[in-house]
Amino acid sequence: MLKSLLIDMRLNNIALSDCRILSTIFDAAKKILVIESEGSFLIEEQISVSKTTITFRNWTNFDVMKFVSVSPFSESYKIVIDIEKDFEQFEFIQELEIEDNCISMRGFSKTSGEWLIYELLGCE
Repeated sequence: MLKSLLIDMRLNNIALSDCRILSTIFDAAKKILVIESEGSFLIEEQISVSKTTITFRNWTNFDVMKFVSVSPFSESYKIVIDIEKDFEQFEFIQELEIEDNCISMRGFSKTSGEWLIYELLGCE
């Protein structure tokens, strides 16, 4: 028998920090970003959930940046990524923050391993 569980799937109730990102679908023209992780943790309910998909649409601004360092423990510098030409995906999203109308995700790049930041403003 399949049990149904009513849970709170608000973005500010989801932690992805120990879950690998399985896939990312990005379409700049349609303003859609879909991130699928191997799971998530629901903070208020204190439960783990398998395969979690988060969809962002119709943002007013989307910035992607990465921080690069020449060697371990050296000072890093910021590179702003042109999402139309060179979109980088996450391997892990370690931090997810929502403040006012801005969603910020921070973690490690699947491509370079560098610290990566997505900032979406005014999205659904």
